[in-house]
Amino acid sequence: MLGFDERENLHTEDGEVDFTGYHSNSAFGSWVHGFDRHRSLRLSARVHRDFDVPRTDRLIAGYGQTQPANAEFDFQLQENSGLTLAFTDDERGDFADRFQARLFVREYEEERFIRNTGSTTRRMEEDDIVGVGIGLDWQKAVSDDHLLTWGFDFEHDEVDSERTDVNLTTGVLTPRPGSFAPNSQYSSFGVFVQDEIFSFDPVDVTAGLRYSYFDFGFNEFTATPAKGPAVDGTFDALTASLAAALYLSKSTRMICTVSQGFRAPHLDDLARNTTIFGGTEVANPDLEPEHSLTAELALEHQKGPWTGTLSAWATRIEDYVGRVLTSVGDPGEPGDETYLRENTGRVDLVGLELEAARRLGDVSADWAIAGGVSMTYGRQYDDTVNELTGVAEFDDVPARRIPPLNGYLSLLYDTRTVETWVSWSELRLFMADRQDQLHPEDLSDPRINPNGTAGYATVDIDLGGPIGGKGSGASWNFGLHNILDQDYRMHGSGLDGPGINAVLGLAWRF
Repeated sequence: MLGFDERENLHTEDGEVDFTGYHSNSAFGSWVHGFDRHRSLRLSARVHRDFDVPRTDRLIAGYGQTQPANAEFDFQLQENSGLTLAFTDDERGDFADRFQARLFVREYEEERFIRNTGSTTRRMEEDDIVGVGIGLDWQKAVSDDHLLTWGFDFEHDEVDSERTDVNLTTGVLTPRPGSFAPNSQYSSFGVFVQDEIFSFDPVDVTAGLRYSYFDFGFNEFTATPAKGPAVDGTFDALTASLAAALYLSKSTRMICTVSQGFRAPHLDDLARNTTIFGGTEVANPDLEPEHSLTAELALEHQKGPWTGTLSAWATRIEDYVGRVLTSVGDPGEPGDETYLRENTGRVDLVGLELEAARRLGDVSADWAIAGGVSMTYGRQYDDTVNELTGVAEFDDVPARRIPPLNGYLSLLYDTRTVETWVSWSELRLFMADRQDQLHPEDLSDPRINPNGTAGYATVDIDLGGPIGGKGSGASWNFGLHNILDQDYRMHGSGLDGPGINAVLGLAWRF
């Protein structure tokens, strides 16, 4: 499969937005060899390239800014490629009924040109990340009501990062440290087991257990590309999950889930100094992992032409990896501050989601209506006093970039019997409420209005179908979005949404 994408500058209700266009291409291919009806080998290859992608939020003056932070910020190349080899054996045996082994190699390359506003120095940066990994998992039906899954996975990444500064007046080149620390590498290993038990009638139980281990190493940054002292460390955790499903009736099921989470700091946190929305973010090799606990209660209903889901959830994150302000830069010009990655206390999140749909007729009807609503609330708690500001700036404040109350209504068409060029369509109204519950970093983020993000509503229509009949491997789709040409911005986005716009897609599988 081949893909080509040419994006002109975005047009909003207020007109054309500079520094939003770029172009890309991609390719994907897969080859399968069947040894017999139980065993197969699949080789998949992919590559995706983006060219000349501008960092819009750094090139356009945002809220509180009189000028943009950068005169240049161009991702000249972003290339993501990989190869995956997967062997599958689904012949039942004494040890397992199904086995799969996966081996992959991947590479990500990024080239950047960066120049601050008013500066004559261009930073030419390049990061190259190469990773390899393997995963093996087995599945065994111990009995008619007992399904066991287990396995392990391993990944390893190495990073080569370079930077050269060029004086555009004199042409002098000066080597500088890259964005990642020298010799940066990161490994992860995990072993897991999951047990699905159907013998506790009328309750189905799924229990899981995973052990995760992470290892990192690099040389400290110095004032030059020379390598500093070696730094290394490890993280590990044992996490569990438990889910129980109970049929309250033939058409209604209740699902209760409790799960632990664990996120080890990655190289972006530990060993990378990078440009962010508000200035510069500095690495911290002394970070602790995040730990979370999530509980969810959901009701699923399906009866005749009706389907629906109602779920409520709550998550607590301990040792949340955020950032603390260490330098204000120019106090009157947001966007040149310096931050240090740091564990910043606890974050509590709760949410409620409701979705429902009804076929307009019996269960085989082509037309349906659907709707949904989603609400999220979050707070952060950290009584640590910032030495620079003298206050505990993250103690009992709204969590960062929480989405506003939002919902949708749709009229859907999905033909299942008639062979036609238009086999599906959707007319959708999307609505988002105002969001003025802002984290301190949201208030200083040039992308976010400090008075809050205004609510909005958009209307879209999409349709599509096969080319040459179903099963041909070719399809088309067309969309007309923001039909009412509304001026809006998604909360947390660096630019306004597009005005009325059309999208045409063609796809071939061969």
